[in-house]
Amino acid sequence: LIGNRLTGMAAVANDNIVISNVTICNGSNASTGGYIGFDKDASTPNTTTIKAGGIIGNASKTTNLKATNVIVRNLNISGNYAGGMAGCLSGENTHAVFTNCSVITDMEQNCKILCYNCGGGFIGSNESPRTSTLDNCSVAGYTISGSAVGSSCNIGGLIGYNNLAGATVNVQNTWLAG
Repeated sequence: LIGNRLTGMAAVANDNIVISNVTICNGSNASTGGYIGFDKDASTPNTTTIKAGGIIGNASKTTNLKATNVIVRNLNISGNYAGGMAGCLSGENTHAVFTNCSVITDMEQNCKILCYNCGGGFIGSNESPRTSTLDNCSVAGYTISGSAVGSSCNIGGLIGYNNLAGATVNVQNTWLAG
């Protein structure tokens, strides 16, 4: 894939997004979103600028995002902002709700999430103004690591970075296992 908006299904998603009852598995490298990817800065695929996630690279023009019963399984994901489910939730977004969603790998697969700025097992970066909810979600078996380009790399088991004032995360019945 070469271009400034990279994805498997939809380059830029506007308005409301509903994703339900989906399993994404056995990919070799999800360098952008499996379903929705948006990289406004890159002219060629470059993991130092790409926002990468199992289903969403960057949802930056979305009013509401709802994902229910979504499984991301055995994917290697790398990018500047990298998350097992979503790389970056930013911009005009107002609310994201993930219910019964999992990012899992079989131990023998040795799958990784690698970031160059913000990386998380579930969401790489949650940015303002945004409220995200994780309800009955899980991350299991992934190695989450970073290689800083610039001054720092923010890594978290569930969320790599909760950025700017006004960005909040509600977490309920959600777990992380190595």
